[in-house]
Amino acid sequence: MGLLYEIFDEEGHKVGEKKRSELHKIPFWHKTVILIVINSSGKIIFQKRPASN
Repeated sequence: MGLLYEIFDEEGHKVGEKKRSELHKIPFWHKTVILIVINSSGKIIFQKRPASN
């Protein structure tokens, strides 16, 4: 079935769950964190994103 992500309304209230593949078909509000560390030369030295499902 795949991992489900919580979706929210514009005020941050949970309104349901969707699979990752459905999150951007119709723009749903969802929470995620992407961490990118860039050094003073502009080179990405660390990147962490959610695992793909």
